[in-house]
Amino acid sequence: MEIEGWILDVEPRDKGLSILVVDIDLNLHTINYNVLFQGYIMPIGDIDPELLARDIAGLDEVIDAWVEEWFKPPYYRSRVPIIVFSIDSMRLLYKVYSIVRRTGYGYIVNDYPHPLIETLWRYGLKPSTKVWIGDNRVRVLEDSNSIDYTPPPFITLKIKLLRGDRKIYSINEEPDGIEIIVNDEIVHRDSLGKGIELLEELGGHIGLASIVEKKYMDMVYPGLLNSVAPIWINVDSMFTGIHGLIEWSRLSYIPVRLLSDTSIGNVLTTIEALRARKRKYLVIRGHGRIEPWRSIRDFIQYDRGGTVYTPKPGLYWRVCQIDFCSLYPSIIAKYNISGETVDDPYCRDYIEPPGSSHKICIDRRGLVADVMEWLVSRKEAIRDLINSGRNTCSSEILNERMEAIKWILVASFGYLGYRNSLFGSIMAHETVTSIDRYIMAIARRAVEEHGYRVIHVLVDSVFIDNYGMPIDCNTVNRVIKEATGFKPRIEAEYTWLAIPSSSHGFGYSNRYFGKLVNGSLKIKGLYCVREDTPPLIRDAQLEALEILSKADNPDKYREALKKIMEIKEKYLEIIKSGKVPMEKLVIIRNIVNDKPRSRHPGIKTLEQLNYQTPKVAYIVAPKKKYVPIENNPVKYSKKYYIKLLEKAFEEIMIRSAQPGHSPGIGSLRSTEVLSSSRV
Repeated sequence: MEIEGWILDVEPRDKGLSILVVDIDLNLHTINYNVLFQGYIMPIGDIDPELLARDIAGLDEVIDAWVEEWFKPPYYRSRVPIIVFSIDSMRLLYKVYSIVRRTGYGYIVNDYPHPLIETLWRYGLKPSTKVWIGDNRVRVLEDSNSIDYTPPPFITLKIKLLRGDRKIYSINEEPDGIEIIVNDEIVHRDSLGKGIELLEELGGHIGLASIVEKKYMDMVYPGLLNSVAPIWINVDSMFTGIHGLIEWSRLSYIPVRLLSDTSIGNVLTTIEALRARKRKYLVIRGHGRIEPWRSIRDFIQYDRGGTVYTPKPGLYWRVCQIDFCSLYPSIIAKYNISGETVDDPYCRDYIEPPGSSHKICIDRRGLVADVMEWLVSRKEAIRDLINSGRNTCSSEILNERMEAIKWILVASFGYLGYRNSLFGSIMAHETVTSIDRYIMAIARRAVEEHGYRVIHVLVDSVFIDNYGMPIDCNTVNRVIKEATGFKPRIEAEYTWLAIPSSSHGFGYSNRYFGKLVNGSLKIKGLYCVREDTPPLIRDAQLEALEILSKADNPDKYREALKKIMEIKEKYLEIIKSGKVPMEKLVIIRNIVNDKPRSRHPGIKTLEQLNYQTPKVAYIVAPKKKYVPIENNPVKYSKKYYIKLLEKAFEEIMIRSAQPGHSPGIGSLRSTEVLSSSRV
């Protein structure tokens, strides 16, 4: 049988692979495809690798075995013999591994990424690409590295179980409605019964639902969802949309189904591990790079995070926000930073980066630097394509792909210093932050030498004003680019920018809001954009911010402040009435990272349930009791919600920041301790 279509999913079978393909008529086909999996074994001690290879080749299940030379971590300078064997079943692959472990003849190496992913990579079978399959042959029908590729025509089906106007938060709640969305179009938002009838008629390829919704449907309507779509993805764990997942899948060879339960860090490490395969760099789990003995002085001077200022709180007029494009990944790429290149004792040629005690080897390209350069280039190429207007794919889909790559780049720095990182090290992590601090200091100095004022710095963002006077953001952007040698861009131009004050009188480093020159608002860190904010408090703050957004000069801003006090009083009366619907007061907490014995509200709520869940929804009742929403609470704590409302309004009641006064070193403090390299 010959099939032309897109690879939707791949799973190992007893012999070879089972490939699920969506053809050009959107029908599903399962194709059995014969492949050879590969295993890798490093001999122990003085065991002769050639003899061990012959012994492994003699096993009934093994097709062939041979010896190859691979580079050994941590610096990949010396070669070691590795027995590579081929086998036609993943089940038998693990059987051979079990025999090797039991006999003690060797270590299992190169077991990351998963053998399925490595096999797809060796055979060039990128998930979500268009292929022709026939006679146990596969031919790729598109440029699998293109940035403007035609999206696979996968039908996505998203469900949301409703109780009234809100989604359900527990499998113990009884929904009375369902929302069904097919390819971003709502096809049903009505009773559950009619929705179930519609689902039985629909057919899709990828289903989207929360864990709670999937469990409820499987429990009450067993088998229904799997008959509707072969793949179901947990929407609560999605950092990006379906087109972003497809981009990750094509970059990492991980099927979309597996991405549902895969962290961004695993996507990144898989990409790096496949790049390591090309170089014959061994992957040995637990083989980290040991940090050398260091003095307390060294820790104080070098073991710091990126540049994060504590800004002066207040209101600033005419502000430019300049962001460096993927600064940390760009530093990694430009300075050749990787686990094996930093403090390599065998290096012939190295550089000493500014502000760092470490040395970077430059006599070969670093693995992590190579991957970062590729990802940054791909992200910027997508951006350039969108700006050029020559794209054949929609800008919305391209933006989603670009956002997906951005998430990988964001995770890259943290994983570089992760203690179990396969390709990073704490020393590499410190080197990046030291260069970041140097770059941001240069940027600030250059801006101030041109007469401008830096009011805030947040990792790779610089906020600049002209003491309240008009400012040309293009000029500021050019000054920073020429001074640093890195690519910045104008992220935002504010008519005004407000920085709230903490209880200690300092400005928040990661909390601000402002009116852009196009009239819209940009909000960072406020109550209205946090997941754990009750809808009533969110609505109140958004209503107040809408009033502030109409102010375009100081006089109108002062008038707007008076009006939002009226909004606050209105919502105070609503809370005091005791008649607020419970769904307007619900608080959602993510408890995945909470310690079991924590007295966190999420844990206290979870203790009242008879099942485990990554998120809980509750109401704060009188005497500060946390009542799960599924327990149908009838009263709420007026005191608690009034206090929450007051906090929400306190953080937006920003007045003058004395625009003629420069913050200076005393009030614009550089904390540089946002993230520790001890992950």
